[in-house]
Amino acid sequence: MVRVVIAEDDSIVEVGLRRMLKSLGHEVAGSARNGKEAVQLVQDQRPDIAILDIKMPEVDGLEAARRIGQKCPVPMLMLTAFTEHKLIKEAAESGAFAYLLKPIGMNQLAAAMDLAVARFKEQQELRKKAEHLERELESRKFIEKAKEILAAYLGIPEGEAFQRIQEESRRQRRKIEDTAKAIIATCEIMSRPAPHGKPPEGRRP
Repeated sequence: MVRVVIAEDDSIVEVGLRRMLKSLGHEVAGSARNGKEAVQLVQDQRPDIAILDIKMPEVDGLEAARRIGQKCPVPMLMLTAFTEHKLIKEAAESGAFAYLLKPIGMNQLAAAMDLAVARFKEQQELRKKAEHLERELESRKFIEKAKEILAAYLGIPEGEAFQRIQEESRRQRRKIEDTAKAIIATCEIMSRPAPHGKPPEGRRP
């Protein structure tokens, strides 16, 4: 069972969707009559999937899908009575993961919902991998810089400097990136010139 938000201004279509979703064993978390209500409803209910009609008053389904994608991403299925290629392209660009033409059959609805959920999960996994790779690259920058600093300061090869950073990380039980940042911060403090006019330590003016 999945929780579904419906955004459909045609009451006949909305009732039909409710009946089909119930027959498929799903729960309708709420219904909206326009795109603006749909965005708020998805934010409030956090459904497993949102079914949005493209042609709606105030804010259409395409714009609603864009806003939902920015604020609280969920799998989205777009409904329309039109077969224009431009609409299909815009639906994909808005963040929708499946597209369904009216009139809607139960089997078509079930298949489209499965497709939307599967594509959403795939996108989320790819996004997580991309974010992980970005973090890894950022971490590597700190480690490389710390390795260069330590090698130059101790007069040792960079490979040995890296081993020392690893050993220190294990000793302190913290991430190697944090150890690298600490080395960089220490170097920056040591290389910072003393404020003008400050007397040497241990002497009075």
